[in-house]
Amino acid sequence: MIATKALASLRRLLAIGALGAATCAWGEEPASLEHVYPKRALNFCLEGWVILDYVVQADGRVKDVKILESQPQGVFDEAAVRTYRLWTFTPRTRNGVPVSERRQQRMEFELPAGC
Repeated sequence: MIATKALASLRRLLAIGALGAATCAWGEEPASLEHVYPKRALNFCLEGWVILDYVVQADGRVKDVKILESQPQGVFDEAAVRTYRLWTFTPRTRNGVPVSERRQQRMEFELPAGC
């Protein structure tokens, strides 16, 4: 699911406690996999997930990011929206031409063992 190289890099960042892992339960992985773990969640060793609805534009940039559901509610929402706005995806093509597309995806927030 996550490229081995990116995962190794992410694990190094997790070791210093500054970043959490972002994984997607379905759909495509974004080109960039790092995001800042919310400090409040890190302080309380909270993990969770956010389901987002968003549009991948023809140039791969993301717009119109909305939260559909999250657990725990409100804890990871802002970090997820901010992260998705920074990521770029490979857009779908129709007849060889990139097109915009609405997508939904679940983003997991996980801490390293022994938080």
